[in-house]
Amino acid sequence: MRAGARRAQARWTRAWWTAVPAVLALAGAALVAVGLGRPGPPQPRPQPSTAMTVAGAGATRIPGPDPDTDRVVRAGRIDVPEPVAVDIPRIAVHAAVVPVGRDAEGGVAVPAAVGEAARLAYWYRDLVAPGAVGPAVVVGHVDSRRDGPAVFYRLGELLPGDEVTVRRADASRVRFVVRSVARYPKAAFPTDTVYGPTPVPGLRLITCGGSFDRDAGSYRDDVVVFADARSG
Repeated sequence: MRAGARRAQARWTRAWWTAVPAVLALAGAALVAVGLGRPGPPQPRPQPSTAMTVAGAGATRIPGPDPDTDRVVRAGRIDVPEPVAVDIPRIAVHAAVVPVGRDAEGGVAVPAAVGEAARLAYWYRDLVAPGAVGPAVVVGHVDSRRDGPAVFYRLGELLPGDEVTVRRADASRVRFVVRSVARYPKAAFPTDTVYGPTPVPGLRLITCGGSFDRDAGSYRDDVVVFADARSG
């Protein structure tokens, strides 16, 4: 090899080994970012009436209605068939619905997001069933540490006008139209707004949302979809 060629090759080799540490450092940083990041679920679009301030991390549980609200709503309810499934075409939800009551702390007794439990929706049976006058409440997990996105992962994508269909035990269906979607800090969940009496059959779909608090192991907010029964 000629002397000039050898000198050129030596310069190229030195330049390459000088660049390698920088390349490896960038690659490592990218891998760390991917490993530490937790992509959150879609969030509802901000609305003027929506409380968007993030409070300190709260528990993952969904609070139930105040006892007085519970009694008022139940006093006026009529018996309609229980829900067995919910369909939300926009976000590709087709899930079985399981009835639940209160937990020991007065919240909605939703099982932990493990396996099949993360793919089910849960009807709060202590209020009204979908189709009766009042706020029917259906809760679902947003995701699972083990299995990833859960039944209501995309709930925050819903928009006013979207349709939700609830199938009932007698094979009948009741359809609801989304009126609004809101996100509330867990520390300031508006129980009266969500569970209070309504003059028409209503539906509330609830899941966790907002940013994820790694120290607490939970999301900071709750996403609530408000829907009304479709007339006609």
